Amino acid sequence: MSSQAIPKHTVLFPTLPQLITLTGAGGKTSIMFWIASAIKGMEKRVITTTTTKMFFPESGEVILQADASDFLAEIASALEIHSTVTVASRYDAQLQKLIGISPEDISMLLHSKLADCILVEGDGAARKPLKAPNQHEPVIPVETEVCIGVMGLDALNAPLSNHTVHRHELFTELTGRGYGETITPADLIALATSPKGLFQHCPATSQKYVFLNKMDIPNTLEAVGTIHSKQSQHPTDLIWLACSAQHRKIFNISDTQTEVVITS
Repeated sequence: MSSQAIPKHTVLFPTLPQLITLTGAGGKTSIMFWIASAIKGMEKRVITTTTTKMFFPESGEVILQADASDFLAEIASALEIHSTVTVASRYDAQLQKLIGISPEDISMLLHSKLADCILVEGDGAARKPLKAPNQHEPVIPVETEVCIGVMGLDALNAPLSNHTVHRHELFTELTGRGYGETITPADLIALATSPKGLFQHCPATSQKYVFLNKMDIPNTLEAVGTIHSKQSQHPTDLIWLACSAQHRKIFNISDTQTEVVITS
């Protein structure tokens, strides 16, 4: 009987960050809840929230600041039962979205030590694959230890338009790509590395990860290889990863055969 090799893997967070903020477009919410689930699986308590707006989660406990007589106490009680809880300031029925809490409220949650990790969606992208931020975006708490910038690989080889990029005119300023022109791997690199791009307002002390989401789309691995080749010619402090939030798989773009796990 032949033996089967144990799959190799590396760990994304050998030490669990207390505060993680996600920016960009193309799957932030899915990735946030994926990471939350992985951390919960380590018997840790997790808070998910936003500083902007997000859709009501499909499952799980939600605590609204506007409805809570004692916000922290209700969060603490929910975490005792569920281990993971989503918090927001209120629900906007017209938008059908949760309205986020302030960075100051996130600081309060962090210092309360109610959760082992807080995950923050710090950007809105109107469900587009890519986003270029305006001068006030993203909204990132100053205590953020890890910033994750998300980009959807489904934008590659598509024309630049208001369907593919949120704030497409700012994307043109960052990349030089004209409206209607084909979005290329070089454009994604420019968006990630520009001081006015994915990681604008990210604290200098934060570890920065780029998540190229939707790698399960046919013919994207070649583009991932191109991005790896081009960005490695001009090294930065960014860690580049390719992932499929749908299938909950993640890889370093330099080695798409070795899976990365969220925590050990």
